[in-house]
Amino acid sequence: YPGVSFMTEDLPVMHQLVLTGNSYVLARRDGVLIDGRQYGPSRQIFDAALQRDRAQLRRPSEQRELTSEQALAHEHAVGNMVNHPPVGMSPNVTAVPLDVWDGEGDELTTSDLLACTVPFRPPAAGSPSKQTIVLVATRAMCDEELLLDYKLRPEGPLEAWYVPASGQAADA
Repeated sequence: YPGVSFMTEDLPVMHQLVLTGNSYVLARRDGVLIDGRQYGPSRQIFDAALQRDRAQLRRPSEQRELTSEQALAHEHAVGNMVNHPPVGMSPNVTAVPLDVWDGEGDELTTSDLLACTVPFRPPAAGSPSKQTIVLVATRAMCDEELLLDYKLRPEGPLEAWYVPASGQAADA
C-alpha cells in the first residue's frame, strides 16, 4: 500500500493536513495509518518524506535517485487503487501489516518496491524503518479485480455507496 505512514501520535497533524475528505487512508490494527492519496497535500508530504529518506539512508545510488513518480509507479504499488466489493461480491484480498527493520531482509530494504512507502517522521531507534500494509489474496485468483473490505464503522458518516461486505472470511 503506497503512501505515508503516520503513527497514532501524528493524528492531530495528519487531521489538519490530509485526513479531511481523504478516502485513501488505511488503518492498521496497531494504530499506524497509511495515507495512500497521491495528490494535493498528501503528495507534498510524500515527496518531502521521500527526499528526506533518500538523503539519510544508505541505499544503492540508483535507489537514492528514485523520483516520487518512479516510486509510486512500481507495478506492485497499487494497494490504494483496490476497491471495496460491490453488493453481491466478496472481498478477495485482506490487509496484513508489514514492518521492515533495517538489516532485515536486504532484498526488501534495498528494493524499489518499498520506496513507495515512507514514514511521516524518521523512525525512532529500535523502530521499524518501514511500516506499511500488504494485500494478500484470500484465495486463488486469475484476471479478477482485487476487492478489499474497507471495514468502515457503521456509526461513522458513511458514503452512500458503502455496504458492509458479504461473505467475508474471518481475519487470521
